[in-house]
Amino acid sequence: MLVLFGILTILSSVSCSSSDLHQRIGNLKNEWHKAEDVVEQQAREIQSLTAHLRAKEMSVRQLKNTLTKRQDLNQKIGFTAKLTQIVSHLNNHQTIVFDHVLTNIGQAYDPATGIFTCPYSGLYEFAATVVSNGDNKNLDAEIVQGGKRVARLHSTIYGYDQGTQVVIVRCVEGDHVWVRHFGSADTPVLPAGYSIFAGHLIHIDT
Repeated sequence: MLVLFGILTILSSVSCSSSDLHQRIGNLKNEWHKAEDVVEQQAREIQSLTAHLRAKEMSVRQLKNTLTKRQDLNQKIGFTAKLTQIVSHLNNHQTIVFDHVLTNIGQAYDPATGIFTCPYSGLYEFAATVVSNGDNKNLDAEIVQGGKRVARLHSTIYGYDQGTQVVIVRCVEGDHVWVRHFGSADTPVLPAGYSIFAGHLIHIDT
């Protein structure tokens, strides 16, 4: 009898321990599911915050672009250059280099080459005047944009005549504009402020 009682006691104890174990496992599963729910909620919050941050970053970039465009629109570009010495023996399509700079806002005109390089796409105005001493020969020149003639200047055979042109053209960034001799007549171009080349930016393309 004592042996049987001991066996029943052990079985009862094992049964209770097994029940407690199942309950603990159930509790752990519940806690695990709750933890998963918390992780999923936090993941959703992180995604929402990430999307919000990206939207803010895009807004900042757009604002920077707007400010940059406004700064560009306020850019001042302009130059005036003249000759300091007589230019003669010019070949056809040879550049007339106006070597003395009076104004060069934006540093887009190069007095070493006589070429203006457009720093922005937009609308520009250019003017050129050439004066010759006549010498029984006409003086012809032209304003050139990207290798193509925009306007011609003509000074007649009569002494100290001048040819002048003013043009308004649309240029793209990087375009070159200059004045070149046209024709075969070897007529000197006079300096001392008589012959000039000038231009300026009217407005930038938006």
